[in-house]
Amino acid sequence: MLVNRTANSEFGAGSAEPYKLESNETVGLTLANAKALGGLGTSSFPVGNCEAACESSIAFNSSYAYDYNRADGINANQLDFIGIATHEIGHALGFISSVDTLDIKANTGTFLDGGRIHALSLDLFRYSALSKTKDVIDLTADERDKFFSIDGSDRLTGPQFSTGMYFGDGNQASHWKDRSPLLGIMDPNVGYGQLLEIRENDLIAMDVIGWDRANPIAPIPEPSTYALMGLGLAALALRRRIAGKGR
Repeated sequence: MLVNRTANSEFGAGSAEPYKLESNETVGLTLANAKALGGLGTSSFPVGNCEAACESSIAFNSSYAYDYNRADGINANQLDFIGIATHEIGHALGFISSVDTLDIKANTGTFLDGGRIHALSLDLFRYSALSKTKDVIDLTADERDKFFSIDGSDRLTGPQFSTGMYFGDGNQASHWKDRSPLLGIMDPNVGYGQLLEIRENDLIAMDVIGWDRANPIAPIPEPSTYALMGLGLAALALRRRIAGKGR
């Protein structure tokens, strides 16, 4: 993999210059993703806001106004609750990147040992033009374009990922690229009145990290069948930016 901003970078501690790391053979998974692949079951300890063992935890900010009825669109002064819940469940299922850890740590001046940077399942499909020349994935925190490629194609023309809150494009790397053509429900930001939808890119990403894709795109179910699930599940420990534009 390509990394940067590490304590033991060959270009000096914390250097932004990418370098190739070859000694790391560990891949990280969320608990839910591991379970989908036939590995770990539920956690043996509370996670986030869970009072008992669970795979993940979601908390919603009560200072925002939410629209719970998608049937008539989203009110201009409210946020799409079901869409946001679905987005957060996507993180719990494995739509995350270890680039965020690198980016956040480097911002505090706490540089990670390169050998402790573990690619997460979705990171195995994260490339850049530079990483392709070296035949590796790209886990750097910088502003260069990072692409989602399921076959490591030399033509990197597919969906792009966000590149980092601090050293990248201003959005957490565990999302699609913001302000590009609408890529899917894992967009980093949501606006008031915006209806969030699962799209083809979301389904492909979930498919390649281990989840079975049963059917083509279908509408997100209405609150009567979905909301209670969204309230009970939860996102990862990292705070997500899916709240409102500018947050």
